[in-house]
Formats: sequence, C-alpha cells, structure tokens
Amino acid sequence: MKRIALAAALACAAAPPARAALYTVDSSYSAARMSIRHWFFFHPQAQFSKVSGTLDYTAGRPELWKVSVKIQTESLNAWDKKRTRLLLSPSYLDAKSYPEIRFESTRVYAGKDGRTKMDGELTVKGRTRSVTFDVTPDFPLEPDLSGVMGLSGRAVVDRRWWRVPSGLFFGHEVQLTVLLQGVPQS
Repeated sequence: MKRIALAAALACAAAPPARAALYTVDSSYSAARMSIRHWFFFHPQAQFSKVSGTLDYTAGRPELWKVSVKIQTESLNAWDKKRTRLLLSPSYLDAKSYPEIRFESTRVYAGKDGRTKMDGELTVKGRTRSVTFDVTPDFPLEPDLSGVMGLSGRAVVDRRWWRVPSGLFFGHEVQLTVLLQGVPQS
C-alpha cells in the first residue's frame, strides 16, 4: 500500500506544470459591444469592429490568465449614421482626441456566484477605472482544429466615470460585452 502511495506521489510530482499559451486576438472574429437604456425601455447597441490584443492562457489555472485589449474608437458602428456620429463626437467618446480604448486585466478569480471574474483597468477618454467582467472561456479546440480559443466577457459600467453626458431619457449604466477569439502566437 505504501508503494502505491509513494508511486502516486512521485507521479504527481513529476507531472508537467500546466502550460501557458499566448494568443493574439484575431480582429476579424472579435468585437466589443455596448448598450444603454434609452426611453426607459429601448436598449440601442453599438459595436466596435477593430479589436486587438493578447490572451495569456494557462489551462486549468485562471488565476494566471492575462488579457490585454485595444479597441479602435473610430471603428464604432451604431447601425444609424446620426447615432454613430453622435457617439464618436467630442461630447461622448471623442474619437479624434482618444482614438483607443484599452483594457488590461489585473486579476482573475472565482466569484461568490461561481462565475469566473476578471478585474482590470478600462481606459476610455484618457480616464482609467477599475472594472470587473464576468468571463466565459471557450477553451482551445483540438490541435487539428487550429488551436483557436475564445473568451467572452460582460460588465456594467457607469458612463459618468468618463464624463459622458446624461439626459432624462438615457440611463447611466452601460452594458459592455467583449467577444475575443485568439490564435496561437508562433
């Protein structure tokens, strides 16, 4: 019995550590979306199509994950030309002065609700705020299926943090959704 226990302990000690893999965000399959309440019941959406960055992923070790994302502000599409121009204007996102929105993760952990949480720093209009995303990993596919991985995240932020004007018919909370697909770096 002692030999079996010793063999099991040695096998565990000799097992290779979880391998870290670095992925590049594939902008053709990734996006960032936002939505805000309007007129008390309508939630218009907008999407940023130019998303880049890296995903540092270690299987089975979410506490080691790192995410870095850059979003080109001018890639916003609100599916209405007037609304898109308004959101890109100096009053809202000020895309000419602030061409990039950034997110850098600082910590990943299991939340009390059982969901994976990712804390990080979100920079919009040159102002950085701490944000927590609920994240869902789409683990790497089998190597013969290209090794692609995905990560999606949702967060709610207050637009007043970035001095975005409010109005009677607009809510303060902005729902953010980020959908990332990573391809292995060579």
